[in-house]
Order: sequence, then C-alpha cells, then structure tokens
Amino acid sequence: MVAMELSAKQIHLVCLPTGAFYDLDSPVPWHSNDDTVIRNATATPNTSSELWQLSAMNPAKRLETLDAVQGARWRIDGSDSQGTQFHIVPLFMRNPTPNRIDVHIPSQDRHPPQLRIALGSAWAFCLRDARVATLGLSRHLVRALEYWTAEVGEDTIERQWSDAPFGSRIIVDSVRADPRQMKCKLIRDFESERQMLSLTALQSMWSFPLAAYPSTIDISQMTLLYQVHDTISLVTLPGCLSKNKVVFKSTVNDVKYLYHELKLLLSMPGHPNIMPKPLCLVTGRDRYGGDDKLFGFILPYYPRENLANAVSFRERDGTLHLRDQTRWARQITATLKSINASPARFYSELKADNLLLDADDNIVFIDFEQMGNWITYSAPEIHYVEFCACLAKSHLVPEEMRSRYKDLLQSLVPEQAASHIYDNPRDGYYGVWNHLTTQEQEAAEVYSLGKTLWCIFEGCADTRNSALKAFKVDKGVEFPAFNRTPPKLRDLILRCVKGNRDWELDRVEVIRIGDKIVPRQQVRSAIGVTEEDAIAAAKMMWQRRVKEMELFLEAKLQWRAGIRTPTVRDILGFPDRPSLDEVLNELRLEENRSR
Repeated sequence: MVAMELSAKQIHLVCLPTGAFYDLDSPVPWHSNDDTVIRNATATPNTSSELWQLSAMNPAKRLETLDAVQGARWRIDGSDSQGTQFHIVPLFMRNPTPNRIDVHIPSQDRHPPQLRIALGSAWAFCLRDARVATLGLSRHLVRALEYWTAEVGEDTIERQWSDAPFGSRIIVDSVRADPRQMKCKLIRDFESERQMLSLTALQSMWSFPLAAYPSTIDISQMTLLYQVHDTISLVTLPGCLSKNKVVFKSTVNDVKYLYHELKLLLSMPGHPNIMPKPLCLVTGRDRYGGDDKLFGFILPYYPRENLANAVSFRERDGTLHLRDQTRWARQITATLKSINASPARFYSELKADNLLLDADDNIVFIDFEQMGNWITYSAPEIHYVEFCACLAKSHLVPEEMRSRYKDLLQSLVPEQAASHIYDNPRDGYYGVWNHLTTQEQEAAEVYSLGKTLWCIFEGCADTRNSALKAFKVDKGVEFPAFNRTPPKLRDLILRCVKGNRDWELDRVEVIRIGDKIVPRQQVRSAIGVTEEDAIAAAKMMWQRRVKEMELFLEAKLQWRAGIRTPTVRDILGFPDRPSLDEVLNELRLEENRSR
C-alpha cells in the first residue's frame, strides 16, 4: 500500500484532536456518510471482475483527455472544504452577478482509485488558489460543466444563476472517467439569506450617525470577475462608481461574523496599516417582501501578493532584504497596539497570510471577523481550549471521555447560547478569546506575532508545510529552526512563543510531502511508507497533543485559582511573554541597525 493520500475523509484523523481516538483496527476510514461506498472504494479486489472494474485498461476507467478545455464556458478560480468545493465563474454570461454559487463534488475517497491518481484529486485538498485550475480534476470538472451547459442550455443556466438565492450550490453527483456521466444540478439554498439582516435592522442596533455609512449598491449591479476566495470576489461596479476591480466581501456561512467585521470597520479610526472603511454596502431584495438585505460590502483591491507569498518569493529570488523585514515587523507590532486601543480591542487572526502589501510595500491588516487562527499561529491557551471543545462535541470520542472534556470546557469557558443570527455582541463571537483577561489577550497576540516574525525573517509563508494549505513555495525549514534570522531577534521570537510545545521536531509527527501524509521519522530514515504507518503516526501525535492539552488546561485552572507555582508558570508560558511595547522597542533597535 502507498503512503496516505490527502482526502477530506482524513480531516478528523490528521488535522483534529479526534485523531487520538482513531481505531487502528477499524476496517473503514472515518467520517464517511456512506460506509458502503468507502468499503467498495478501498476493499481489495478478489475476483477477475473486480480487478477489471479497477483496471486502467477498462474503457470505462479511461480518461479521454486532461487538456484544458478550449473556449470553455466555465473557469475554476480556487477551492475550499478540502477539495470538495470549487469556486467558479460562468464565462458565457455577459454580466454574472456574484451570487457565491460554488460547485460541490464528492470527497476524494469516493473517486475511483485509478481516476483519483490520474486527476490529482489529493492535491485539491491543500491547493486553495488559482493553481487548482491546473489540476486534472479541475479540467475534468470543467468538462462536466460544459456537457451540462450544452444539455440544459446557456439561457436556462443563466436564468437559474441570476435567480438563485445567495450561496446556492451546483452539485456534481460523482467523479467518473466519462464527464458526460457526471450529473450536475443547481440546488437553491436559502440558508445564507435566512441569516441576513437589513441595513435598517443593523442601523437600529448600532449607534453610528447616518453619515458614517457609505452608499449602497444592489448586488445585481455588480459583475463577477474572479472568485478569489470563499469570502472574496473581485467585481466591477457600474461605471459611475468605479472603473477598476474592487473586492466584494461576503460569506455563505455564519453571516453574523461578516456583520461584526463591518461594525468594526465602520467604527475604527483610519490607520495607514489597516483596511480602510468600506467603499459601499451591497444589498439585495428580500424574497419575503421585507427591507433589502445586506449581502456584504465593497473594499479596495490590493493586487500585490500577501505577506506570506511575498517573503517566500523574495527569499527564493534573493530579494528579501533586512530593511524591509524589520520595517514590516515594526509596522505589524505598532498596528496591533493601535487595534487594541480601538473599538476592536484585539486582533485574533494574525498570520502572514492575513497581511497584505500596498503599492508602497507597506503592511495592511485585513479580516476583522475576530474568529480563530490556524493552529500554527494560535497560542496554546487558545487552541487547547478549542481542542477540548472539539473533543467534547465529537461522536468519535468515547462517551466517558466526552463527558470529562465537557466538564473541563465548562470550567474554562462557560457555554454560551449559540445564535445563527447577528445580535450585536460588544466583543464579537469568539468566546475562547473573550474569556481571557486583557493582559492574556495581549500575550496571545504576542504569540501569533512571534510566529509571524519567524516567517518574515526566515522567508517562509508558514511555520511548516501544512496539510490544509499548500503555499506557492514550500520550504525545507520549519519552526523553530533558524537559518537567516538575526541572532538578537531569534531570542525575541522564542520569548514571544513561550508555552509552545513544538520545540522537538524529531518527535512522532505526520507531515505533508506533496500530496501525501507521511510520518516525519520515516521520511528522514528513507524507509518505505504505507498508509498504515501514517495513520499510526497521526494517532500517536494526537495522543501526545491531547495529553499536553490536559496538562496545560489543568495548569490554567490552577493559575486562575491563584496557584502560581514556577511549574504552573512554566507550563503556561504566557505570563513570561514580552509585552507589545517590549517587542516594538527591540524591533525598532533592529530596524535602526539594518539601515
């Protein structure tokens, strides 16, 4: 058996703490909605008939071509949901509205084995941007959409697209060698619009004067150019408003976070390193006869790469200079201080991927939903609570253990009533962060800052080659190794991330190599890797992390109770991280030395 391919079904084994409870003797991989399909896809063939069904010589399993479709009527711009959701643009429509209609396909484990390899299905798991369009899977999917369009008719599909509720879906029932057999259907989904409120309703909640609100534009007046991300559409507005591309920020999931971000953008004072206030608000008709609903807002478009890609490209090309690195580091730290003093009060999503560069090569902060961060950037006092919440809710965890984690979670973060509809909370919806003291929130920001500084000074897009996202340049160096960071800043970074548990890279751990998940130790010793090896290593990794989580959270409870021994302090780490002021002073000194 070969190494473990990336697949959406592996998310709860490789990327979440539920992997600690994986049953190694289970004959069926986790989290299938149809165990029969998975068994059939993974079972060893026993008869000549079964072998023929899997054989590449079988005409039914042969692909005619994986060339790009010439004159295609559809374009794929990116993907999400571990390679099961694809962002599309209908090129045959003259002025397609940005209705956030994506194509959804079955997970990789449901693709026939021979096709899975030929199409590069596993790569779709970790590719999010336009590179996904070069995959055989994407070209095959475009071909299926072409046949569907020819069968149904362009005019019919355009009418369906224009009239579909925001966030509707095109469902592809299967992935087959013959794209004509891949049945497509546009499904009307009303859930996103149900969560939306009118601008009038939002204004009644917020105390801003009317002058604080930008003008509005109906979503039907905008033309979709590119679907860059699940929340970012590049659009054009009517000529009188803008002749250039702008960003339409929206979401099809948890609209309440979008409204919270809008509230912060409208209330925060202007800052050269923070995304400016929206240019206008996007509304659309209420299907039930009420006031027009707020679908999102328009932001300026920054065409340059984000900081994650910029540092990795420049490091590769030999154009990453210390004077730029120290300037960015100083701007990021100073801006964090400004955010903390603003109505936003904190910034929980700091990572190089969330920082843009403007035309003058200066930092611009984006994304103020105040949601969670990637685990590689998230402080242990944050992500260990999130681990505990995951284990407390998962049916994959034995009931006795689940009950224990529920009690532990309740003692740390009392459960709040979940609401799908925005209700104007003062501090947003990130309960884990909101239960930290002001000093603890700053310490958590400093942790994320430390990881971001490592990326900047090492010239890496991320602290490691993540299974969930492949950047344009994967690097051999991983945190906490240092190759090019100035010595004084190495010490600063390590102080920023006190409490980090990823010091020992040689411990059992799984990593992504290309489109495969492999145990780190076996990669280094050049031993042949099997899927069973990767599964066992993932389980061991998460067992270790869950034990560390339990140790940390018990120490956190002791700290809250006033038991602040040196041992407890050392486990937690956050009491000994430097303040933002201290970090900023050291960065200014380094910036002066680099001139």
